[in-house]
Amino acid sequence: MRLSNGHRFLRTPVLFRALCVLTAAHSGLPDIATGQTVRGHLYDSETRGPVINGTVALRDDLGAIVARTDTDEEGAFELTARTSGTYFLLAVGLGYRSTPTGQFELGEGEVATIDISLSPEPLELDPLSVEARRQRMVAKLTHHGFYERQRQGFGSFLTPEQIKRWPAVTVSDILRHAPFVHAEYKGSAQGTSIRIRKYGNCSPALYVDGRKLAPGFEIEYAVDPENVVAVEVFRGTTQILPQWAGYQTCGVILIWMDLGGIG
Repeated sequence: MRLSNGHRFLRTPVLFRALCVLTAAHSGLPDIATGQTVRGHLYDSETRGPVINGTVALRDDLGAIVARTDTDEEGAFELTARTSGTYFLLAVGLGYRSTPTGQFELGEGEVATIDISLSPEPLELDPLSVEARRQRMVAKLTHHGFYERQRQGFGSFLTPEQIKRWPAVTVSDILRHAPFVHAEYKGSAQGTSIRIRKYGNCSPALYVDGRKLAPGFEIEYAVDPENVVAVEVFRGTTQILPQWAGYQTCGVILIWMDLGGIG
């Protein structure tokens, strides 16, 4: 708008926006976009189509999971690290082979783009080896009473056949399939939260291959999800069997491993 003396002045909305920009520039407030970001896509290595509902985890140079997410309908993912450093990605998808990337440096404030191709071809194993593994697994679970307890109907059970269908980056990815269990890995700083939804979302006792984990023990650092073959969940005093009762009234979660147990 022009004044009678020939000068111009800004319309109020324009002036307001300009003041906002200047205020933000000199306010000293931190930038909203903080952290280091890795984004990209999961692709089928043969069709080059997107891998939908795949899982991608960002791990540091020690293998600890810093962040994880699932891909969207375009196979896209985005992860954020709180600090710069050396990282690598691990990607899994139903019907695909788990694929790690090489290590890469993520600088302060950097946004890196990394696309990952997953192979739909499963790793071929000798049939005799597969059968021997299955027989060993069944024998172990039978010996420890897994199938007998399942037959009796006390508690909830995840069988080897069920677990095999679920790609997992963390143990939490497996446990969240168990009824009444809320499991979430919150990163290397906060660790894993495992709750039984009844009795005030209390923390159950955890056993791996029959050995009780000490309170505060970080299960994600000790148990490889690829070796978990079965899970049992018992809630409250009415379900917990004497050998695992102790002073525990909330519940008990038993995790059975194919190889090695606690690493």
